[in-house]
Amino acid sequence: MDGEEIKVAEHKDLEDEDQTIYVDELYRADFEVLKVNADDTAEVLEGVTFHFTSHRVKRDGTVEDYDLGEFTTDDNGRIFIEKLKEDTVLTITETREKDPTWYRWEEPFIFDIGHDPSVTLHSDTIENHQIQIGTSAKFEESGSKNYVADGVAHIIDSVNYEWLYKGDSYKLVATLINKGTKEEPLEEEVTRVEHEFTASGLNGTEDVIIEFNFDGYDNHDFVVFEELYRIIEKQDGSKEEVKVAEHKDIDDDDQTVHIDELYRAAMVLYKIGNGNKDIKLNGAYFNITTKRTKRDGSLVEKDLGTYVTGGILIERDAAFRATVYSDEALTTSIRYVESSYDSNLKKQAVTLLSLPEGEYWVKVEGEEDAKKYEVSKGTIVLFDQPEDTEVTFTELVAPAGYYIDRKQFIVNVGHNYELERVENYRSNSLIIITNRIPETGI
Repeated sequence: MDGEEIKVAEHKDLEDEDQTIYVDELYRADFEVLKVNADDTAEVLEGVTFHFTSHRVKRDGTVEDYDLGEFTTDDNGRIFIEKLKEDTVLTITETREKDPTWYRWEEPFIFDIGHDPSVTLHSDTIENHQIQIGTSAKFEESGSKNYVADGVAHIIDSVNYEWLYKGDSYKLVATLINKGTKEEPLEEEVTRVEHEFTASGLNGTEDVIIEFNFDGYDNHDFVVFEELYRIIEKQDGSKEEVKVAEHKDIDDDDQTVHIDELYRAAMVLYKIGNGNKDIKLNGAYFNITTKRTKRDGSLVEKDLGTYVTGGILIERDAAFRATVYSDEALTTSIRYVESSYDSNLKKQAVTLLSLPEGEYWVKVEGEEDAKKYEVSKGTIVLFDQPEDTEVTFTELVAPAGYYIDRKQFIVNVGHNYELERVENYRSNSLIIITNRIPETGI
C-alpha cells in the first residue's frame, strides 16, 4: 500500500545563526617573475619568454591542470599573473632567451603559491647567465708564450667556455692578429682557423691550433681573437650558425704570444798567406753557399753568389749599372759603375778592390733594395747569418801569385748568442816564380 507524506512541522528562519553556514572566499594571490643577469643582478632582462602550466588539487580531491600559455618579460624584466588559487603549483619553463648570447635554462622552475592569506603577492627571481669564453694562448713547440721567428710554428689557443648547452654543436673561429698593426698578418697566410665541437657540459675547454710561418716577424706580438657560434639544425635539414660569444681584447696577455728574434751573427772569412794571420790577401774570389735546418724541420739552401776578399764584387747575368754609397740612407754616392763580362765568372760583373776600409751600400739600377758590404783587408763579411747556418766557401780565383785552394772550406755560425761575429782563417801557399836557384840553395 502506497504511503502518504503529510508535513507536520517546519523551521525556516533566515536570521537563525544556528541554521546558517558560511562559504569563505578561496585564497588567491598574484605572482611575479623577475628575470635578471646572474653576473649583475641589477641588470634586468626584457624579452625573455616563459611557458606556464599550473597544477592544483582541490579540497574535494579533484585535480585542476591548466596550460596558462607563454608570457614574455617586459621592459622591467617582469611577468605578472593575477589571482592564482591557493596551493597552485606553477611550472615555469624558459622557451626563448633574451638573445642567442644568453643561456636558456633547460630545467623548469617550480613554484607553489601555498595558502598563506597574509601574502598577496608572490615573486621569484630567475637569474640568467650570458655565454662567455676566455682564451689562453701558447706555442705547441715551446710550451710557453715565446717562440723564435724560425719558420712554421703552432699556437694552441685553449678556449674556456661557460653556459653552453650540453650535447649541442658549436664552432670556434680563431683569428691571429698582429698586435702592432691590429690586423691579420698577411691575407695570403692562413691566420683564421675554424674548429667544430660538441659541448660536453655547461662549462668546458676546447683547443684550437693555428699554424703560421713566423719568418720575418722577429720581436712581434700576436693576439688570438676568438668567436663562438652555435650551430642550429633547422627543420628543413639546413644549418644556421649564430654567434653567441666572442673574446677580442688586443691587450689581453692571456691571448698574446711573443716572437723572439732569431739569433744571427756576421760570418767573417780572412784570406791569409802561408798560414800567417798578418798576411791578409785581397783579390780571392769565393762562391758562397749556405745550408740550414730550421726549427720546423725544413731545409733552406741558398747560393749567395760570388764574393771577393778586400773588396766588392757585383755580378748579374745581364749588363747593369750600379751606384756605391757610403751611407745606408743612400744619400752620399762615391762611385758609379757599369758592368763588363768576366771570363772567370762567366757573368757581367764589377770588382772594386781600391775602396778604403769601411761599410758601403750598393744599389743596382732597376732593383728595389741596396746591398750592404764591409770592406776590410783580405776579408769577406756575410751579415746576419741565422744560427746554425753551415757556410761553404769554394775558391774560384786565387789572389795574384797564389794557388787556388781546391778544398771547400765549411764553417758553422753556431748559436752562441754572445757572439756578434764568427771569424775563420783560410791559408794559401805562396807561388814563387823564378828562373834561378835561390841563394839559400833551398
